[in-house]
Amino acid sequence: MNAEGDEVAVFVIAGSWECSDRGNWDFVLAKKCYGRSTALSLGLSYEELIANVTTDFELYGLNLKPKLSYWLPCQLSMFSVSRRPPVIITSTMGIRNFLNVRRVAVHLNLLLSLDNMSFDNS
Repeated sequence: MNAEGDEVAVFVIAGSWECSDRGNWDFVLAKKCYGRSTALSLGLSYEELIANVTTDFELYGLNLKPKLSYWLPCQLSMFSVSRRPPVIITSTMGIRNFLNVRRVAVHLNLLLSLDNMSFDNS
């Protein structure tokens, strides 16, 4: 992926992150929820990615906020495999960072967690 417009197909898998009392992280797959494939590029904004995932997983009107993350490959982490936390994507720069990591780990997937939307107006 050299140019801003080049697209890369990435799988998005739904589930939730759980951290044990011992600090071990595990992504538990959502039951009865198929994964989706989406296209990422350096020119894709965070807002566009969230809108694409919301559409692909049919989340409109469900008061659920999608959170995207990934598991940092072993060779890029100073932490032991099970104790390193997942990396969350919260911005367009986060998408760029994911794509740069994916150059080294081509089988890297995005992991989708869903939070209830807060209606706090503070």
